Amino acid sequence: MSLFTKWVRSALVVSTVAWLISLPATIYSFGQISFLAVPMTLIMTPIVCLILFTASLRLLLGWMEIVDQVTGHLLMAQIDLLQYTTQVMAGIEFLSMEDVHTDPAWALLATIWVSAWCLIERRRILLLPSFTMLFGWILIANQSG
Repeated sequence: MSLFTKWVRSALVVSTVAWLISLPATIYSFGQISFLAVPMTLIMTPIVCLILFTASLRLLLGWMEIVDQVTGHLLMAQIDLLQYTTQVMAGIEFLSMEDVHTDPAWALLATIWVSAWCLIERRRILLLPSFTMLFGWILIANQSG
């Protein structure tokens, strides 16, 4: 397996786990589920790293006028790219669910479930009944509310 393939695979796993762990809190706090979170993380992380590198370079060497000007233009271009990508993805409406209502108990139990799923490599099949209950809970709560 090539180095790039390993990097993409590990980035996909880390992004998916981060999305899953933050999903219950996001649903509870904002009432929204975004299915673009993992792909956007994979797209945005290199851009944000580039912005941080350029900003650090500007902080360290910004006393030189040429470095200050060049890094300033680079930062503007990088931020424009970040904003453009965000606006394009935000225009795709069917990739998110709005007005999802939960309560604190659901968010807590869902966070515990996701954490258990990520930590337990074996016997994940035992977590499926509890997933069905959590999923049913949120469906019933949204039908009645």
